[in-house]
Amino acid sequence: MFTEILAESGSSSGGGNDVTGDFTLSQSGTASSDFAEAGVDSTGTFAVTESTSDSVNRSTIGNAVSGDYSLVSGTISNYSATQVLSGGTDYTLVESGTDAPTSMESGNRVTGDYTTNSSGIDNYSLSQSGTSGGSYSVGVSGTDNYPAAESGNSAQQVYDRTTTGGGDYTRSATASSGLTSGTGVNAYTLAESGDSLTGHFSQSETGADRYELLVTFDDVSNTSSGSNPGNVTFHSHGRPFQDPSWEDVLAAPTYVLAPWKLLDLNPSAWLDRHKKAWPKTCVLVGTRKVRMWLKVSEASFRFLQELRLSSSIRRKP
Repeated sequence: MFTEILAESGSSSGGGNDVTGDFTLSQSGTASSDFAEAGVDSTGTFAVTESTSDSVNRSTIGNAVSGDYSLVSGTISNYSATQVLSGGTDYTLVESGTDAPTSMESGNRVTGDYTTNSSGIDNYSLSQSGTSGGSYSVGVSGTDNYPAAESGNSAQQVYDRTTTGGGDYTRSATASSGLTSGTGVNAYTLAESGDSLTGHFSQSETGADRYELLVTFDDVSNTSSGSNPGNVTFHSHGRPFQDPSWEDVLAAPTYVLAPWKLLDLNPSAWLDRHKKAWPKTCVLVGTRKVRMWLKVSEASFRFLQELRLSSSIRRKP
């Protein structure tokens, strides 16, 4: 079982055309997350804690009627993570780093289809101590350069992602670890498919990511064959374990639009017609962003989705 606490604050500015639906939106702010998971797997009893502090900038242009949009975003993420494993190959792993991804995304908010191309640099450090036939310690510091490509459907919450990364590293290790000290270069390709609604994820990896440079590493995500369904996936850069359904919320493009303008109604008439306690200023028209920021009920969320999907048809010139 895991818990994750997310917080996001910032500012936005933009403009648009109520008739054509064209809009621009600029967003900047900060985001933080605190993640904790504990449980038992085939390796032993584990406990994981993670935290991040991010600064985010996003720029979006699109059309609220057709749903088409393009988005450019940049993030600087300072993160830390600790994993403790006992009852098997006991160890404690402490990790920290600064991850700086940038991405370009295009898609359609009516159909939900999108594609994203991103790249980033992650400067990381790992420190592992444990027992495996004797006490050992390992330290690894390095740089992970990673391009990534993703496509999916935000409405259905499905995606396919491929990340190709690696870079220079320096490792110091005691003789009892069975590893050698020195410098080197690692490389890997990580492919992932996911369905956030059902909690089913699958991953396959070739090569060696940073965790392959350690004595051992327990992947506690729900992506391995035979694992129970759940919403924790493994990431090769940044903090290793994340809930993608919520991470996608923080990264999802959104635009601000008054829903009554889509139907040519004034706010009072719109509210009277639908008997919904929506704010009378604006709502965030999107998918999971609406559920998170407005904290609406599932029934109301589905209603807004239906309204959004039908709005381009019912919009009068």
